[in-house]
Amino acid sequence: MAEEPLEIKKKEVMRHIPLLYSDSWFDRYKAAKRIGDYAEYDNNNKGLYAPAVEPLSKLLGDSDSEVRAAAARTLAFCADGSVGEELLKLVKDPSITVRYNTIFSLGELRVKQAKPALKQILKSTEEQVQIRGVAAWALAKINGEDDLKELESVWDDESQPGAVRLDCKKAAEEARERKKTSFGKPL
Repeated sequence: MAEEPLEIKKKEVMRHIPLLYSDSWFDRYKAAKRIGDYAEYDNNNKGLYAPAVEPLSKLLGDSDSEVRAAAARTLAFCADGSVGEELLKLVKDPSITVRYNTIFSLGELRVKQAKPALKQILKSTEEQVQIRGVAAWALAKINGEDDLKELESVWDDESQPGAVRLDCKKAAEEARERKKTSFGKPL
């Protein structure tokens, strides 16, 4: 009798969890990435990935930036907003990849307490354009009415880089579209 796909995924996830504790940065990175690959395309079975949340959260403090980045992104697909405080610590990480994945996860998890940090990043002329763009997307995903106004103010500011303005416009339009199609149900 063949195993069901869900059972196969569960075995694979459980097989990778011990590697999150490995002494090898590469093993930790690959395990976090692999679990993330499964979780990203399996939104209906978030509970399957729950055993990985604690070790992934610990990897947010890893000495290797690639490991931190992989852990931050994977948490977007297998955790809930309870990891928000830990993720928030990484919004100023020296690695652009870590910052990008962290901001992405804060938006994907709709971490409301991230809004002040995301607004600050969005307005910062010192921050990389890609980071400001993902901050716009994350604010729109969290989707408060004041966040849309914030996006519009950056979008209307002609002194802002074109890519940032475009990201703000796109994010605000997507947020409005989500509101229209949610039929009054909270997102």
